[in-house]
Amino acid sequence: VEGVSVIWLTPEHLAIGLSSRTNKEGARQVKEVVQRMNPEIEVKIFPETSEARHLDVPLNMVDVNTAVVDHSDVPYSFVRYLEDDVGMDVIEKPPNTYVEGTVVLEPGKVLYDAGEDEAQKRGVALLERLGLEVKPVNLNTLTYPRNSGTLHCLTMPLVRDPEPSDQ
Repeated sequence: VEGVSVIWLTPEHLAIGLSSRTNKEGARQVKEVVQRMNPEIEVKIFPETSEARHLDVPLNMVDVNTAVVDHSDVPYSFVRYLEDDVGMDVIEKPPNTYVEGTVVLEPGKVLYDAGEDEAQKRGVALLERLGLEVKPVNLNTLTYPRNSGTLHCLTMPLVRDPEPSDQ
């Protein structure tokens, strides 16, 4: 199982996307480990996406209960699940906009790959329009030339902290 295939939607909802690098058995094992820690967590396993091969390409958590989703690369039932069952605000990802690998640090604040291409600039603009504080990270020294990936690719949390309570 690769970290890019495992995404916490909320502290009670975990999504795992099947791919050529994450098979049903690996997903089952992650589900078993997570549910041993907390049997109340709903773990949903989704089929491989058409082009992305990783769940964090069409689905990017960008804030508490907010996701940017490439509707062209996930089944309609997946978007319905996010909106209706999880209660997520789903923002449709504009074409040629890069938000892949965004990592939420805390409500309203994200880490983001600080690349210089136009798709990444559009991604920063989208995140800022959503009212998020964007903390840029230069991934070139972490991933290139020997590796590849995004910030989310470099992580795979099995436990998610509870959401902060309003005091």
